[in-house]
Amino acid sequence: MQRVMRLIALTLLVFIAGFFSARQVRVRSQELGRKPFTAMVVERQYDGSGRQIVLEEIVSAVRSDGSQVRMFHRQLPDGSWFQPKWVLLVPAGVRISVDPATESIVTYHLPSRPAAPSSTCGVSPDAPRSSWLGYAVVVDDVRVKPPEMLSDKHWLAPNLGCFPLRDEISYAPGPAGAATKMVREAVFVIPGDPSPSLFEIPASYRERSPSELAAEFARRFPGHQAWRSGSSSVLDQAYQSSGAQR
Repeated sequence: MQRVMRLIALTLLVFIAGFFSARQVRVRSQELGRKPFTAMVVERQYDGSGRQIVLEEIVSAVRSDGSQVRMFHRQLPDGSWFQPKWVLLVPAGVRISVDPATESIVTYHLPSRPAAPSSTCGVSPDAPRSSWLGYAVVVDDVRVKPPEMLSDKHWLAPNLGCFPLRDEISYAPGPAGAATKMVREAVFVIPGDPSPSLFEIPASYRERSPSELAAEFARRFPGHQAWRSGSSSVLDQAYQSSGAQR
């Protein structure tokens, strides 16, 4: 059950990622690839003792117009599995979070059309370089603000539009069982146009604000929450400030 609740809590990240991208004028270059591909990424989280507490598969895909999708594989309180995703549609200027658990979509409007990534991925020319899955990568060692976060590194592939083939983030020790390290690694990359089905938005899904989605989740799964109490108000503010239209 603890693992299930951790995976449910991670659903919040889908919506946080959506509204922050909608609000920021500067979008990170690794999210804006122009060379189409599909990648399978595995995320592992570890507690302070080094014990693995989360294992998750993520499908990431990028189209030639810069549009992209990230789809997650997670478990619901009833034991069934679902695949929430966010879809960034560059031509339309929107980023949509899709939640099959509640048959909801949450749409954020981007403030401007993102710029194409540079060949340097925005990192220092003397940054460490290596390779991953046969692709040249440059290491982006992000400056962090202790004590909450200890390190934040990304292995970016210029030939894939600066897509991160590896991420490693370390956190300060927290409550017992809390994650102190996250490692996300691509296990394979398929060049070429991704499947159009990855970018499909179910026509039957209802547009909901984050708080409405949370209420629907609680209705369908009594005794459970889509995310921590109090988060809905923050997400709703971002949703409204992005110019959401109902």
